[in-house]
Order: sequence, then C-alpha cells, then structure tokens
Amino acid sequence: MRLREEDMLAPLRSGNLRRFLSTYRWEVWFFLGVPVIVGAVRQLVRWLVHFDSSTWYHGSDLAIGALGLALLAAAFPLVLRRGRQLLVLLWGFELVTQGTSIALKGFDLTRGEPPAGVQLFTIHTVGDLHYFSTVSAWVGVLALVWFARQASRISTAHAFLFVGLSFATSSFSLQPFVFESSSGYVDLFAAIYLISAIAVNILALWAMVHLESKRMAFPVTATVGLFGMAIGKSLFGVYALFPVLAASYGYRLLEQLFEDWGVISMAMLGHALQFGLYNLLPLPLIYLVRVRRRAPVVSAPAYRES
Repeated sequence: MRLREEDMLAPLRSGNLRRFLSTYRWEVWFFLGVPVIVGAVRQLVRWLVHFDSSTWYHGSDLAIGALGLALLAAAFPLVLRRGRQLLVLLWGFELVTQGTSIALKGFDLTRGEPPAGVQLFTIHTVGDLHYFSTVSAWVGVLALVWFARQASRISTAHAFLFVGLSFATSSFSLQPFVFESSSGYVDLFAAIYLISAIAVNILALWAMVHLESKRMAFPVTATVGLFGMAIGKSLFGVYALFPVLAASYGYRLLEQLFEDWGVISMAMLGHALQFGLYNLLPLPLIYLVRVRRRAPVVSAPAYRES
C-alpha cells in the first residue's frame, strides 16, 4: 500500500475531525500533544532565561523532561483503560526510557558531571572527537527489545513496527542547533530539523490510526517509512553541521575542515555506529526472541471516511 496524501488528510477533508480526535485522542496526545508542550516550554526557557552555570542549564533541561514524563504518566491509567495493546506498550516504553534517562542524568549532576546518563566507556578518535556509551542508552536498548517482544505477540511485523514507532521524538524543539551565531542559515537548518522531527511523529500517528485497516494487512509500509525518515533525521544533524558552521563562521572554517577529511569521516562514522548500536542492533535480537504464539489483538479501530 502506498502512503497517500488523502489518507493523511481524510479526517480534515471529511469534516470528521471531532470524531477523529475522540477516537484517537491518546495517539494524538502521545505523538503531537506532549512533544509540542515540552518543546515549547524548553524553547521558551532557552530564549528567556539566562543561566549562570551549566549545572543550572542542564538541571532545567531535566526538569522540563520530567514535565513531559509527568504528562505521560498522568494519562497512562486512562490509556490502559482503553486497552489498545500497541499504544500501551509504546507508552510504557516511553515511561521506562525517559524515567531512567532523567534519573541517571540527575545522578550525574549530583556528582558534578555532565548529564550523560552514567558513562560506561569512551571511544576516542582523531583530534578531540570521542563517543561514549552510557547506562541510560543500554537500558533503552534492553527496554526496546523487551517491549518489541511483547508486541510480537500480535505479529512479528508489529514488533518491527514498534521499533519504528519508537523513533518518534518526545519534544519538538530547535535544541540540536543552538549556536552562538546570528546567521540565518542556522535558523534554516534548525527549522528543517524540526520539520523532519514533526514529520516522523505524524507518520507514526498515521501508522497507529491505519494499523488495522484492511488496506494495510501488514504494517510494512509504515515500518519502512519510519525507519527511512528516522535515519534521515538522525544523519541530518551530522551532515548539516558542517555547512551550518561554515555559513556561521565563514569560508576559513570550511577550508580548515576539508583539509582533514579524517576528522569529518570519523565524525560521520562515529554517529553512524552509535545509531546502529542503539537502533539497528536490536532488530536481529528482537527477531530471535519474538513470541511465535499470537495473542488476540486489541487496538484502535481503523479510520474510515464517512
């Protein structure tokens, strides 16, 4: 099945927006409501508050993350009452990973260290580039495998779709592109990054709404689309970094960067390895531990135009 524009816009065109929001209010809250609120608060704090130290800066960031966690936790009993299996699993996964991340980063702050999530080891490359592994990241991997295995009780396709849905962001903001520069190019790249994050969440919402549609017996299209968009968004932050810096600080920096392709290639390689380690490595593990016995499916009703 092709992902068609009319499928995305059907609720608006058919005049059934109220019915749509009534039926899928928790999916909309998860993929759009909470990310908009948390992202808006985070961005307002960054613009309006002057922090005298990095500790206060990181502490406020964790507090805002805790706000998002509280919004999800408060609604979780109501989501459980609806009994939609994949949504319940996705909600639980988000609570576990966000809660663990906030707790471990807070622990780092109490020790006077940068809030990484309790560092395990660091891989140093050329120059000042380094990549590190954290307890928070590996808890996320284990949680992803466990929750995807629960989703495999519905079908193996649902397990892999769960991984794709986990790429949805929990906060819409311009955070990855905060530079001390007034260049319009920085704003442009930040806007593109933000739009790509919103697009991933909208696609995830579309997948949840149409999951049980007869026109999509297996969520293969949605899974491939989510993986493709998530990988593109992730790599965009790295590939866009160099032209952003060049536009911000001038041709000399660009020339200096291109004098040593080793630095650039190692940065790209390191980012790709991190993405593969935490997002792609779990895929064969999920396949190996999947549940082969299917459970009765309880999910949101498929959206149909009236």
